[in-house]
Amino acid sequence: MAAGPLVRVISGLTGVHDLDDPALARLTREARYETLIGLAVGNLRAGRPVVLVAPFSTERADPSAWATTTRLLEATQPTPVQVQAVLHHLSRTRLASRPTPTWRYCGSLHP
Repeated sequence: MAAGPLVRVISGLTGVHDLDDPALARLTREARYETLIGLAVGNLRAGRPVVLVAPFSTERADPSAWATTTRLLEATQPTPVQVQAVLHHLSRTRLASRPTPTWRYCGSLHP
């Protein structure tokens, strides 16, 4: 993970080591996703294909935030798409244990 060093520092300072822990997620999520999008945009501008593996659940829940995210990607590549991932059993179990469902199939970036 590109934001791993930052997450490790914050994790060490807080004593929380599980990214699903609300305290650590609250402190690191925005920086992790900004890093992910920034790296994707940089690679797309360089002409390299990109696959983002992240739920983007917060962005998908807020149409304005999702529009901002998709605009950043569309500015570098004309036709980004969102695909359904085949989840490993552990991932499914982890997602299912969260308070609200955070994954579903979406045919494209635009609901």
